[in-house]
Amino acid sequence: MGAKSSLDRPRNPDGALLERFREQMLATARRYSAGPHDAEDAYQRAAEIVLARQPTGTEEELCRWVRTTVKHEALAIRRHQRRTAPAGDAVGDHEPAGPDISERAERSERLRLGAQALSLLKPQEVRCLILRARGFSYREICEETGWSYTKVNRSITEGRRAFTEKVASIESGMECSRLAPQLSALADGEADASQLSALRPHLRNCLACRARLREYRTVPSRVAGLAPPA
Repeated sequence: MGAKSSLDRPRNPDGALLERFREQMLATARRYSAGPHDAEDAYQRAAEIVLARQPTGTEEELCRWVRTTVKHEALAIRRHQRRTAPAGDAVGDHEPAGPDISERAERSERLRLGAQALSLLKPQEVRCLILRARGFSYREICEETGWSYTKVNRSITEGRRAFTEKVASIESGMECSRLAPQLSALADGEADASQLSALRPHLRNCLACRARLREYRTVPSRVAGLAPPA
């Protein structure tokens, strides 16, 4: 990869990188994890890192970077389990040998929702939550980031609440209702930059809203066809 700084410049603010490399990340997580639940955890941790770092580079460089990130997280989970597992209890014995299609689909949906919700959090919230997930105390996060204890505490508290609320909103359809006015503006080519920024990550993952956008675009001509002549 080129200069190291190329991995630090913010890009893909709407999570496009996760969308492009999702399958490779999941495959890597499954390869290096003891079981499907650990693979899910490794993918989620790596997704948080990708969203926080927003790396740039060529397609090959980015693919290699995200796969390495997933591998490191999967191996970190295995090391932690080996340290904490009761004597004689092999890591991964509790995992089912082969999850059925419905279980895999459910886990995939949870990961998709989590990634979408995570992309809506503030950068400081994502960073603090990642460090907390790695076992850092609040004081250690302060030392790592250079932020005050108050900022760290607020970022974790608000980030945790926002993540939970975003997932619930996406699952319930409230997010779709909230974005309906922007969707209408987009259908007419009138959406501004802030509206586009809000819509892009949602449309990438919401089949219903993509279908609704197509429907919205046809409404004026359909109404015109039904209206009596002037």
